[in-house]
Parts: sequence; C-alpha cells; structure tokens
Amino acid sequence: MKSKKWLISLGLAVILVVSFAIPACTGEPTEYLHSPYTDEKIELTLTVANMPADWVSMGGMIVDQLQDFGIDASLTTMEHATYTSKMYDPIEGGLQMWIYSYGPGYDPYGDWIWSSLSDWFYMGMYWNGTYWYNATYDELYWQNYHTSNLEEKQAILYEMQEILNEELPKYLLLRGDIIAAYRTDRWTNWHMSIGGVANWLNVWSVLDAEAVDGATRMDIGFPSDMPNLFMDNDVIDQTTLGCFYKVVLYECLAILTKIEVGHEEDAYLFTPRLAANYSVSTENRTHPVYNTTWEAQVWTIELQEDAKWHDGVNFTAYDVEYTAKNVWTPWDPDKPVTWQAYEESWDMNDLVWWVEVVNDHTIEFIYEDAINPNYPPPWWHWQIIAPKHIFEPDEREPSEWDGNSIGTGPFKFVEHVPGEYQHWTRNDDWWGDDLPEVQDLYCRTYPSTSAEMLALQAGDIDAFAEHGLPPALIEEMEANPDITVEIMRGSGIVDLGFNFYSDGYRDEEGGGPYLEPEVNPLQDKVLRQAIAYAIDMEAIIDLVYQGYGTLTDSYIYDESPNYNPDLEMYEFDTTTARNILEAAGYYWA
Repeated sequence: MKSKKWLISLGLAVILVVSFAIPACTGEPTEYLHSPYTDEKIELTLTVANMPADWVSMGGMIVDQLQDFGIDASLTTMEHATYTSKMYDPIEGGLQMWIYSYGPGYDPYGDWIWSSLSDWFYMGMYWNGTYWYNATYDELYWQNYHTSNLEEKQAILYEMQEILNEELPKYLLLRGDIIAAYRTDRWTNWHMSIGGVANWLNVWSVLDAEAVDGATRMDIGFPSDMPNLFMDNDVIDQTTLGCFYKVVLYECLAILTKIEVGHEEDAYLFTPRLAANYSVSTENRTHPVYNTTWEAQVWTIELQEDAKWHDGVNFTAYDVEYTAKNVWTPWDPDKPVTWQAYEESWDMNDLVWWVEVVNDHTIEFIYEDAINPNYPPPWWHWQIIAPKHIFEPDEREPSEWDGNSIGTGPFKFVEHVPGEYQHWTRNDDWWGDDLPEVQDLYCRTYPSTSAEMLALQAGDIDAFAEHGLPPALIEEMEANPDITVEIMRGSGIVDLGFNFYSDGYRDEEGGGPYLEPEVNPLQDKVLRQAIAYAIDMEAIIDLVYQGYGTLTDSYIYDESPNYNPDLEMYEFDTTTARNILEAAGYYWA
C-alpha cells in the first residue's frame, strides 16, 4: 500500500473546502434494489462525524459506490460529540449506518473490545451501537473474559471472529496508519507508540514531555468537548477529552502502560495509580445479600497511602467503596450492592461482585465467579474514583453533579469554557514520584480537522489527539522545522456499523432476537454482506488515505497469535454481491 504515494498533497486550502478529492458517482442508477419482504426500494443513510476529515471523504465514496451498485444511499454529517452520543444509543440515536474506529488491545488481553458487541441489555448497553445480539457470541464473550488459559482463549477468539465475520454487525473497513504531527519548539519527548501522541489517549506525551527554553504551558487539540463534567463514566468515555480527563485530573486504580514499539506484550502489565499493589486469593466469604458462605475470588488491593484530593483531604479506601456503590453503578444510597446486576431482570439482589473495606488503605473486591487472575480487570484503567467527602454530604446523584472537579491526579481543574477549552494546572502536591514539567495544560476543541491543522501550524496547539494527520498534509507539515511527522502502523480499526434496532427485535426481558427485515432491512445479513462486497476499500485506501492503511477483517491485529487467518475477506466484488442478493429474493426495479 505504501507505494501509492503518487497523489499530490492537496494542502490546507483544499482541506478547508472539500477535505479530499472524491470521485463522483457515475450517475443515478436506472434501477434500484428492492426488498423481497416489502417490495419497497432499499433506502439507507450513512452518518459520519464532521471530523476527522477522512471519515467524511470515505463516507462519500461509500455512498457513491452503493449508489452505483443500485442501493439508494445518502450521506449526512454531524458534530463529533453529538455523533458519539447518538451512535452509542441505537434506540434514541437512530443512526442507521455510521463509521467509527476502535483501538483493540493486543490480545489475549484485549477482552474489553468484544464488549462493544455483547448483549445490549447487559455488558454492551453503553457501547453496542448496533443493537446486535447473538447468544453464542455472548456466551463466548464471557468465556473469554473468565478464561486465563491462553490456548482456550485462542480457540474462543477464533470462534468469535468467525461469528462476526459471518454476521457482519459491523463491516471492518481498514486499519489506518497513525500519522502523528507535533511541535518541538516548546516540548520534546513526545511518546509515539501505542497510546501515544496521535492515538485517542495522549497521556504519556503530557506526563513525560520535556520543556524547551523554559516552556511551562502545553496546548492540545481535541475533536470534541466533553458533554459535561458530571461523574458519569459512560458519558465521559464517549469523548477522547473525557478519557484524558479521567486519568490526569481524576485517577483510576491503574493506568495504561507506556508501550514501546516491539514490546506490545507489555500492553496489560499492571501500572499502578491509586492501586499501589494487589493480590488474588480464593476464600470463603459471607454473601452480603443471601447471608450464606460463599467460595469467592478475593482481590485485595493496597491503595496509595500518600494520595490526597486536590483540596488536601486524604484519599482512602472509603472513597473507592463509595465510588463502587454510587458512581460506577446507578445511584441509590440504600442499595446493598456495589455492582450492577447480571440477570436480565436487573434484580439488584444479584451480584457480580462486592467490596469490603479492610482499613483506610486496603480494600477487597470479592467476586462470586472467578475472573482471570493473571492481570487486573480492564475496567481498572477506565473507572474513575470520586471523592466521597464531596459527594456524600449533599446526597446528590454523582452522574448529575461535577463534584467541584476535585480529583487526585497530577493536574487540577481551573476553568471550562464549553466548546472552546478546558484549563488545568499542575498539582504540585501530587502523590506521584515524578511531577510533569507541564505546569499549565489547555485542552482545546476544534470544529473541524482543517481548523485543528491550521492551529498546529500557527503554534496555537502543540499536538492533537484521537485522529491522525491527513495524508495530504504530510509534505506541508514536514516543511515546517518546528513540526515533526511520524508514521507507524495504526492501533485503530475503522468499521462501518449497522443499527439492528426495531421495536420487536428484542422483548422487554432481553429475549430474541426476532428478525424483522420488513421493518429494518439491515437485520438481513445477506444485505449486510452484499454491502461489504459492493464497497471498494482498496480504492478508498488509495485515495482517501493515500496508501497509509491496510484492509482488515478482524478486531484482532494480524500480528497477534489470536488472529484467525481463515476469515473471509470481503473484497470488492459486485458480481458476488448481486448474486447473493438475487438468491435471497432481492431484485432491481
């Protein structure tokens, strides 16, 4: 792919107008595809965020290709923050098709990525924008989550990949390269690797940055602001800035490891944050609801003893207990449990796990069913700890209150101008060993990729997060002596999502699925497969990405031993697409 560098750099002026040159549809078809279930024309709408620009360009090419094939498709764009909130809500959001990117971890430890397609009624309800449900897949998801045997994991992951490849709740489009661009006239030692400067979590570049000529302030560009500053993990997670906010203003029990190229196996090593250390044992415990003796898996966590909240109050295990009961789960001060119910009835008398405080700096997480003891649960990296002394006195629901933005992290909240910037200042009383050199951090949001790139060139920002540099601007950025451009194989898998929702697809208890392609045509996997065959991804990679990307067919990277090499790649083949549709009763008229 990388040999396709013959396209001319379009420059910022062109980006401002059209982002990329996209070939137009060859003309309106004389016949359109019709459903065998309703005899009506198939009409589909693809929605993409207004940034990054390559998604808009790719969406335009996909719609043109589907139109050429005879599917009446249209494209709409949406502001980035609104887009993510709607995409993750298949019922209220109502996006029919969309483009998004996930950054799965290096398996076998990237269990969390599979939850984005697990049962919407349970684990995947905040991430499964497709509303797709497959009972076999869901059972495999839980087997994968609980299994520590690597051979068993590989077999499970092979089968999960086969199901996704056959069902296509999402069509995996490509794995784009990361093209990072950052200024070096004020800061150096940018971290360019997994979790690095151009990826969706830019934490290590900030924590390890080295000042040039006494610089103290850093500005970073983001594609969208946080919806609010409330302690609602699931809302905060929907933006890159929110994920950043959770680990440098507040903190989690652990932090994602700083990964260097060639050492991807380190991705899920335990890197302490508010949890200093931990041990795992099996013990008989008393169940807090049933009052019976229970053989449980106990994770004993030793917490940081020197950590303080930004207002000077000591951090303790009681903050973790309070957070488990009232922040990580729907708020209810009277409930006896500390985690969400796993039964479809949402009966709060059933537990996944609960917590017990041992002393001020030791807490136990007690699991009914053992999970993989070889590494901490992935949520240790994502679920923030909130200050009990701020929230509890007013008995206000944390998900509807920002708690005065008092965290334990290396930066403290100063100001938030919605839609423009957040200003944080260094916490000089931070408990960690190495204070960052950055003293003032400004997280700025931009309405478009072009505006963000102009800001980088002008020196208004030092770097940007989440998406990469548009390939058309590589040459221009490299010509600036204060800007460094780096390219590596990307960590994000870009996919085309399909919304399966219809009123009758799942019942109130989560039963089903009950396919109704006459109500929602995308519930028919033959149509989804045909769409995949009708998209010329090679052409899109060559034109939109200028060769900086590769085709992919799995959420597991092909360099991983858990990648299934026998998956069918949906290569561009309109003849196959037409044949499978006609065999299923579709027709053009």
